Amino acid sequence: MKVARALFVSGFLLAAMIVACVGDEPVDNVSTSPEGGSGACTDAQKSCSGTCASKDDPNAGCASPDCTPCAAATNAAPACAAGACSFTCNAGFSDCDGNPANGCEARSSSDPANCGECGKACGSANTSAASKCEAGSCVFTCNTGFAHCVTSTDTGCETDLSKTSEHCGACGHSCLGGKCTDGKCEPFQVASVTSPRGLAVDAKSIYVTTFAPSILRVQHDGKCTPASPCPFEFAGATLGDGMGGTAAFRGPVAPVSDGTTVWWINQAGSSIGRRAVAGGTMTFLSGGPAGSGQNGHLTHAGGKLFWTNAFATTQPTTHVYMADADGTTSAIATYAAPATTFYGKGGIAADATHVYWASEKSGIFKAAFNAPVCVEGSTCTTPVTSGGASPSGGIAVDADFVYWTESTGIRKAPKTGGASTNIAIDQDAPTGIAVMNGLVYWSNTGTTGATKTSIRRVDPSKALCEGTACELVADVAQPEALVAAADGMYWLDGATSGGVYRLAK
Repeated sequence: MKVARALFVSGFLLAAMIVACVGDEPVDNVSTSPEGGSGACTDAQKSCSGTCASKDDPNAGCASPDCTPCAAATNAAPACAAGACSFTCNAGFSDCDGNPANGCEARSSSDPANCGECGKACGSANTSAASKCEAGSCVFTCNTGFAHCVTSTDTGCETDLSKTSEHCGACGHSCLGGKCTDGKCEPFQVASVTSPRGLAVDAKSIYVTTFAPSILRVQHDGKCTPASPCPFEFAGATLGDGMGGTAAFRGPVAPVSDGTTVWWINQAGSSIGRRAVAGGTMTFLSGGPAGSGQNGHLTHAGGKLFWTNAFATTQPTTHVYMADADGTTSAIATYAAPATTFYGKGGIAADATHVYWASEKSGIFKAAFNAPVCVEGSTCTTPVTSGGASPSGGIAVDADFVYWTESTGIRKAPKTGGASTNIAIDQDAPTGIAVMNGLVYWSNTGTTGATKTSIRRVDPSKALCEGTACELVADVAQPEALVAAADGMYWLDGATSGGVYRLAK
């Protein structure tokens, strides 16, 4: 009986000790589990009121011995850091003085002295009003001609738009290697080419035809891969690439490229040449322009190639041709008698659905792709109902209008048809024409007038410009081709010491 009593007392005392040890304090990792059962908390936990709590839980006091929740801080949410109570700043606030007593005291979303982060102050260089901080970014009121273009610095309006080539006239407007003067990019020479004639530009390369005869290629930055020679010969009668020798490759002019294939007119050979951008054997299309001092013109749109057949000694029947990607050639439009009325240099342009062309003595015409063959002056559609009787060869289109050169000026007409109007007059033999950024550019090839041998431009939506009042882009000794590309306007100086020039878009 004494032994049994002793065991009973011992068991009672042991149970009492266990009960006394279970409370808010963790004891040897033994506590009531979160599900209400008995289990051990992990090393990353502690026991709080019979529940295992994470040592990273600010509501349980983090890793401190007690389970008192971390105190709230101003403009912040409680958090744990290295096992101790801390806080995380609310969006738009920062702890810039390091004093936990006042929490996140700085409103970094709008404080010019701590804009976006502590110590990031908004400067005042070239500003006309106090700098502001909005949504964590500095906002400046800049003096005329200055801007905040470099976001890695917040000194103020750090960029001089009048002379910064990377930000010319506006943030992000790069002159692509040219100089910036008075907020406008200056044209510059991309490559030196002796007596260039025709020009094509695709996304990667520039192609130039020469009297050599040859077609040269150079990158937009004026470099070549490999580096020398540069420009290098892309096509020529001496390359031995299956072109048939000099007789088949004579007088190359008017090249175009879609980035996959380059086409051009062999003026003296009355044919269209083509070669893949990647190289390979040259092929020729039948029905090319007739041999003539007035070469035809090419354009490419909608996966099709279009060209005009220049009038020669014997009047050709077809004036405008089209070729599909496989080289299949078909007629678009024919000349009409008498020949003295319908012939010309034949500038040509196209959009997504129609081809447009000029007949020097008869006007401007258009035809839908794959439409039945039409006759100029009869069944071919004309977008012009008055004026523009003597287009001199250059033609260009934008979304709404067709533009063309005449002997002393530039005209436009709605693509859907209607009266034509002058947009520039008193120009010296304009020929090349192109549209870029809503402006119409043209090349004056005359050699004696006030606007001789120059590239000029006008905003066609504004007042008519006259003579030298039409904005001068560049003086050019011998302007040849003019091409609008994705990155700028390109043209040729056809002089012996000429080359390729570009004006950044």
